[in-house]
Amino acid sequence: MTDLSPKDYAYLFLLKLAGGEIDNKEMERRFGIRLVSPDYITLNNSGLVESQTPRGRSYRHRITRQGEKLLDGKLEIKSTKFDPLARVLPMLHDLFREAPPAAPDDRPLHDRVRAAYPGLAGTGEWVRLADLRTALADVSRDDLDRALSALHKEPDVRLEPEVNGQKITPADRSAALRIGGEDRHKLAIGMP
Repeated sequence: MTDLSPKDYAYLFLLKLAGGEIDNKEMERRFGIRLVSPDYITLNNSGLVESQTPRGRSYRHRITRQGEKLLDGKLEIKSTKFDPLARVLPMLHDLFREAPPAAPDDRPLHDRVRAAYPGLAGTGEWVRLADLRTALADVSRDDLDRALSALHKEPDVRLEPEVNGQKITPADRSAALRIGGEDRHKLAIGMP
């Protein structure tokens, strides 16, 4: 495998923290950066990331199993010059690998959905259900579907389909919630 730069490792960490898959537009919104050429080409050629660009959309990147395994193992960063990122990444890697499992969240699920929402969008802004499901990955699909269906009845909550079919990704289709014979792809909380 090609020696990876500290920046390459940083992108792998970012993809893992984002739930394994994210497009450049969302990456820029959430983290302030995009994974672009030549960096994504290096990661793709190394088999650590798969990148696709649906027609008319920004690049979508997914960490592969090989990329996950690399992050689970010992981190070996090659750097020929003083690079603060090269010095910090191994420490972050150790923290990431050794973090104790999170304590179970015993709050009612509708409260957890409301608590997760501000981390994904501002009040009244749309959040893809795919991103919400990633943020609540410890919750079963059936339980989250029931909670979202109940929340949908509250006056400040909207669950809507994505009307622009070109914006719907496979992840959006998979995460959709069917209500009233219609697939709902996005959620907004705090709307009047």
